[in-house]
Amino acid sequence: KNIPMERIAAEVFLVRESGSGTRIAMEKLFDNMGLKMRLGMEITRNETIKQAVRAGLGLSVVSQHTIALELETGWLRALDVVGCQIISLRILIFWPALK
Repeated sequence: KNIPMERIAAEVFLVRESGSGTRIAMEKLFDNMGLKMRLGMEITRNETIKQAVRAGLGLSVVSQHTIALELETGWLRALDVVGCQIISLRILIFWPALK
């Protein structure tokens, strides 16, 4: 739905541990766009991140294959974010399906 990155940056993000590839990609995306990421929680497991997003605790960025089942079942959904180049790396910003 072509959501501006500035709108996404207003949300709280659930992130992987410092040094993970996904976290590095997130930080680069925000830095390249001159935006500050609002950190909610640092979480070491993808399954925990998925459950936290489903519970409405924030947004996150993960590899597409990590949430393939949740996308298929409709439990989570990927966001269409304007200017989000990490999408081409098959990393998606995702949101609880109920929102």
